[in-house]
Formats: sequence, C-alpha cells, structure tokens
Amino acid sequence: PDARPTRSLAKPMIALGMSQALRDSCGWEAGEKVADQALAEMNTLFVRPDLEAVLEITSPDGALVHSDEGRTLRPGHALEGAWFVLEEARRRRGMQGDPDSSLQTMGLEMAEWSWNRGWDPESGGILQSVALDGVPIQDVNQDMKYWWPQCEAILAALHAWIATGDSPL
Repeated sequence: PDARPTRSLAKPMIALGMSQALRDSCGWEAGEKVADQALAEMNTLFVRPDLEAVLEITSPDGALVHSDEGRTLRPGHALEGAWFVLEEARRRRGMQGDPDSSLQTMGLEMAEWSWNRGWDPESGGILQSVALDGVPIQDVNQDMKYWWPQCEAILAALHAWIATGDSPL
C-alpha cells in the first residue's frame, strides 16, 4: 500500500448495499450516515462524467492510477454499484415524497456508461473487463462473460426502468 496507494470502488459500494440491507432488516440507526458517506465517496472518487466511466480504483484523492490496474474497468461491478445507487434514490423518494434527482442521475449515468463500455457488440453480453482507454489490458479474463456480470446488468436495467419507466427498445 505504501508503494502505490489506491482506493477501491468495492468498499463504498458494498457499504451502501449493506447499509440498505441493515436498515431494512433491523432498522440500523447508523445506516443513513453510512449510506451518505458511501454515496459521497463513490461520486467524488469513482464516478467520472469527464470520462463517462466508473473507475474500479483511483489514487486516494480520486486521480487516475496510471497502470494496467488503473485502466481496467469492470462493467458488471459498476452496474452493481448503479443498482445500489438507484435503489437508494428510490428509497429516499419514498421517505421524502420526492425523488432524489441527483442520486437518480448518478445511478442512471453509471448504468449507461458501464453498459456502453461493457456490452459485446458482436455476440452480446457484458464483458468481465474492459480498458478505460481502449488499449489492451493484461486481464486474461477480459473477454469472458461470467454469469454474475450478466445478473448485475439485469438488475441495474430493472432499477433503471423502475426509476424512469423508459424502455430501451
């Protein structure tokens, strides 16, 4: 960690999902604060409108990590994050009577960017890994289409449809 300090999307994304589950199951009082912190970290460090990408890792201050690892995107993982963000926007709409449009926009952008980058135009399906810059990456599984990114894509698409009612067709 001292040689190349990084931050991972996984930590705030899973913190958000767990805060949702614990608020639902046992009324966890700290859940709202944890969700707010996770959303702020995701938005500040990993969701990059300038690149139309959701980064998997960044430097501690959110800058690009100039390495193969830093250029590698995981579309399914980002789609999972989008589904959690869209779920949080829906939850807050229910509590406050009005949609949290900034969260909904963030979740929809995450889903669209990740779908656009991860979709295999030749054979369909979400790829395991893609390069931020289009240059080949060293992930031997990059062209695989494991079942879990497909499930993450389905759930993100469902949450996007619930949020907007829009059909992609």
